[in-house]
Amino acid sequence: MKRFIAALIVSLIPIFAVGEARAQTGKELFIVPGYAATPSDHWFPWLDAYFKEKVSEVSIVEMPSPNSPDVEEWVGALDEVIGIPDENTFFVAHSLGCITLLHYLESLPEDTRIGGLVLVSGFDASLPILPELDPFVQQPVDFSRIKKMTSKIILITARDDSIVPYELTENLGKSLGGEVIVVDQGGHFLGSDGFTSFPLVAATLERILAEE
Repeated sequence: MKRFIAALIVSLIPIFAVGEARAQTGKELFIVPGYAATPSDHWFPWLDAYFKEKVSEVSIVEMPSPNSPDVEEWVGALDEVIGIPDENTFFVAHSLGCITLLHYLESLPEDTRIGGLVLVSGFDASLPILPELDPFVQQPVDFSRIKKMTSKIILITARDDSIVPYELTENLGKSLGGEVIVVDQGGHFLGSDGFTSFPLVAATLERILAEE
């Protein structure tokens, strides 16, 4: 009986190994919140639930001290949670999370490749109403390095965004060589703006995921 059980365990090893390999090649999504936001805010939980059955894993990164963000701590948090991504790794970031994500990506090895980016209300310049966030934009981003990682970069902004003027997101899109989607209304896409769900982000990410 013991020999039978041992033989059965040995016979199952290749099956588990195959399953593990499949999991490793599955698509993974990281959602990066912005200033003063937690994983339970805005449309992040909705997006998490939406993609649970569509990709292998979804993670909403919990940023340290969201109300008093430090650029090194925020980039370090991404490095700790994500590690080294690959072509099956996709990102959605919002507001301050966008520039943080870009700083994290430019710190990775030269040969790093990722699946794609969806950046919502992103910026890489000083915000007049939030000068305390200036340390995040004082160090220029190496856009050429990020553009080598993926050609799938889409940015979303609203003309009535009173926090991040849509022109800043458009400028960021030009620097990244990405597609920019501008909607007339949406504000900063916060929960207080009515965004507890965000079908446009979901549809945009699905478009990127479908591109092979």
